[in-house]
Amino acid sequence: MANIWSSRKRDHFKRKALVVGQDPEESITVAKRLLSRAGDRVSLVGLVYGIKLKGIEEIDAEIEQLGVTVDIIVVSARVAALGKLTEYCIQRHMEMVIFDASFVLP
Repeated sequence: MANIWSSRKRDHFKRKALVVGQDPEESITVAKRLLSRAGDRVSLVGLVYGIKLKGIEEIDAEIEQLGVTVDIIVVSARVAALGKLTEYCIQRHMEMVIFDASFVLP
């Protein structure tokens, strides 16, 4: 039992999440809300924004630069509506979590 507790304290059971928003403010807002609601189960590994202007290859390169495995991609509803990340997540067997606008807006 002690080994499980010490592993949890060292974040071994946390899932690594990447937040994707349309701009820096949206990404930060989603990240703050995510950590406030699921901070004990999720470890934030990075923020990506500007997806309207970027292609999937650029986003993939940014994820690879992080140097960690991403388990979950967290997106706002506005980003999800663009549809660029859905295929990406399916191909890489990643979970995608979509926050609706009422969750993202302050």
